[in-house]
Amino acid sequence: QLAFAIANDCGEAGRNDFLSLCSLSSKYDEKNAQALFSNALHADKEDIHLGTVFHLAGQCGVKISGSAGSHKAGTMGTAGTAPDFPHTCARYDKVENDVSDDTDEEEQLTEGSEPYSPLPTFPQDYVWPELLEKIISFGKKPEQRDVLLLGAFTVLGASLSHIVRCQYGRKWQAPCMQTFVVAPSA
Repeated sequence: QLAFAIANDCGEAGRNDFLSLCSLSSKYDEKNAQALFSNALHADKEDIHLGTVFHLAGQCGVKISGSAGSHKAGTMGTAGTAPDFPHTCARYDKVENDVSDDTDEEEQLTEGSEPYSPLPTFPQDYVWPELLEKIISFGKKPEQRDVLLLGAFTVLGASLSHIVRCQYGRKWQAPCMQTFVVAPSA
């Protein structure tokens, strides 16, 4: 299962790590280990991941220590639990600011930082699909709503690349929606 886990999560890049782990055994044979990993790369065992390795190690009594945050996050299979494996721990390092986001004060600009001309924004009365409307509703100003909208397009473009495709030159192409924001630094 170690071979499947490393092959699924790391691909060919995990071969040397797998061989290093196998070399710790007194029964280590490089040729067999290479063949085992090659077979694992081509096998269809997509349900075994590195989390499985940590789980099995924990069941065998191997204590894996790591820097764990104060807030533990369970996995989908262990809802409501707080495992102590480093691969399932989340760290929440939120910085608390004294400034509240609910203020309606206008942002103070330094002298000379005003744009030369008013910057365009998407029309505020345009009706976007429901999902996008929910996303941009978190913006308080037109500029904030525009950034949320562009970010949503970027995420949708990246996550739908295997679903939305078109044929171009006898090859299937996925649309690549990327956001490039050209602006002076904040």
